[in-house]
Amino acid sequence: MIYATKQSLTLNKKLFLANEKIKANGKMQRDFINIAVQELRKPIQSIIGYSELLQELLSSEGGQKDNQKTESVAALFKNADRLQKLTEDTKINLQQLQWIMQKQI
Repeated sequence: MIYATKQSLTLNKKLFLANEKIKANGKMQRDFINIAVQELRKPIQSIIGYSELLQELLSSEGGQKDNQKTESVAALFKNADRLQKLTEDTKINLQQLQWIMQKQI
């Protein structure tokens, strides 16, 4: 009986340590995602701002429309906007995941 209790305590300790490692890894992953999202936000905002400016400049040229330039700037804006939405969605999903994990603990 005493052996079984010691064995049970040893297994509980191992499970506890493994759980702590999982929590630490999860925190590192969340921290990495937070940093990546933060680092992407500033350049994305700049790209969106400049592409909007380029769109305005191209539309004010009047009759001298260059379809290739217009399409390129539109693609630039569309992709920057898509990246911005992706970073926002990632941030929201990360916050939801943190909330769910806190409820489980």
